[in-house]
Formats: sequence, structure tokens, C-alpha cells
Amino acid sequence: MASSPSGFRVVQAETRYDRARRADKESLEKGRLAERKEKFQRYDPIVRPTEPPEDSLGFCPDAERFHTDVAGEEKHVRDQRIARQNQVLETKRFGSFTLCVCVCVCVCT
Repeated sequence: MASSPSGFRVVQAETRYDRARRADKESLEKGRLAERKEKFQRYDPIVRPTEPPEDSLGFCPDAERFHTDVAGEEKHVRDQRIARQNQVLETKRFGSFTLCVCVCVCVCT
């Protein structure tokens, strides 16, 4: 901090981002954990504590987690079901239909 010619201290103003970052709960906890000294344990910061490692069973990539086209998948399943029903109906309709050639003998008198 520099002092001005009038004797007052000149302090650089903090931005909103700096104040929010300082008051953020997660950064406060991380800072406190890093500064604690009791019981001779040191905190090693984890890069992403809420995400499981890639080799664990609970891991799911972001592309699958944030998949948003659920309605499209439901429509695809519904269309497949309708197509299957139509196939069954056509099989019943045309499969049981046999071409009968009947010879009609007309006796004309």
C-alpha cells in the first residue's frame, strides 16, 4: 500500500469477483483446511472432490450425465413399438390371405 502526498493510504479497490471469491463457502473451507496445524496432519487439496475417479464404479462422463434428449429417445422407442404392431397386423392381414382360385362351373341351361 502506497501513501499519497496527503498522508492517506491508497488502497486498491476490490472487485465484486474478488469479494465473492473470498466469501465463497467452498474457498473458505479449503483455505481453513490448508491453514490448520493441529494433530500434525496436512490437507492435500483434491482437484475435484465431488466427482469420482475415472476408474471407479460410480464414474459417469459428462456427456452421459448431461444427456438431454430424453424425449427423442422416448419417441424412438414409441415409433419402434408402433412399427412392430403394424408389422404384426400386416402379417395377420396378408399372411392368412391365401390366393384361392376357384373354378366355377356354370351350368347354363
